[in-house]
Amino acid sequence: MRTLFLSILACLSTFLLTAQDNYFKVSTLNLKDGSVPVFSNKKAKKVSKRINEYLQLATVGSLAEPHKDSLTCAYDYVILLNNNRCLSVRCTPIDSTLPVPAKSIAFNAATGQVIGITDLFSSTGLGELKRMILRQHADAIAQYIPAESKEEVNKCLKNNLGIFTLKQGIISIQSSSCFPANTPYRAVLDMPVQPVQNLLSNYGFGVFGLNPDVKMKKMVTNSLPNLYSGKIGSDAVLLQLDPVMDKTLSGVLYNVHTGKAIPVQGSFRSNHFDAEGSWGKFSVVISNGMVQGNFRPAGGRPQTINLEK
Repeated sequence: MRTLFLSILACLSTFLLTAQDNYFKVSTLNLKDGSVPVFSNKKAKKVSKRINEYLQLATVGSLAEPHKDSLTCAYDYVILLNNNRCLSVRCTPIDSTLPVPAKSIAFNAATGQVIGITDLFSSTGLGELKRMILRQHADAIAQYIPAESKEEVNKCLKNNLGIFTLKQGIISIQSSSCFPANTPYRAVLDMPVQPVQNLLSNYGFGVFGLNPDVKMKKMVTNSLPNLYSGKIGSDAVLLQLDPVMDKTLSGVLYNVHTGKAIPVQGSFRSNHFDAEGSWGKFSVVISNGMVQGNFRPAGGRPQTINLEK
């Protein structure tokens, strides 16, 4: 996947503005081979910067014109929510023949942090959500999945909740990755929020405006996908992480000084993230909003990693 990403040519990326409140203004950053949306709000400059950094690293793999070693990929950007509680963006690869995943990213509009599905539901509600997903796809499992694979698919459905989309009053959970690629089935659960609001956490009530007393600035995410900043050795870096899928974690490591972006992908078990490639080796522990460990560049010496959310 890493080498594939590096070989993908960038195309023009477009976006459609379909949000309700337009809390963030939207402009376009023109890159050498494409463009990405840029969000701004004069009263939330730090938040806007954090959102832009995460979104650009998650798609083009760069914060400015792509470096020759940076990731480049072609996406369409659709803005689904844009209010003072949540900015929700759906990013769809333009060339569907390439095995590049679609990305749906929801941001806390007051902090700029990525919102995870586990933020939106209480612990009890999350358990019920998993049961709803299993019920939703039960018929498809019975029809398309051989007996020896049913347990594996059910396990995947319960564990892979990272791909979801927030729209006005709706949570859509995409589970297609749990089914074989050639399965003729749309594995999506479109769930209106109102009927299941008893399953939501306080954070969820705030995101959907069901409780106006919730202060979004005080909501703290437990989501692993986020933007982490700090240093590797003496170099300032950013680390963008995607949702964990099948115990695999991926993202982009970006050197602020050089503008180089490295795609990192590897195993994630018990908070340990280990990735290796032609660029070197990356081994860290991610816990309590901190990323700590070591980075050994190819042909170089180990460097200490200290990053925080």
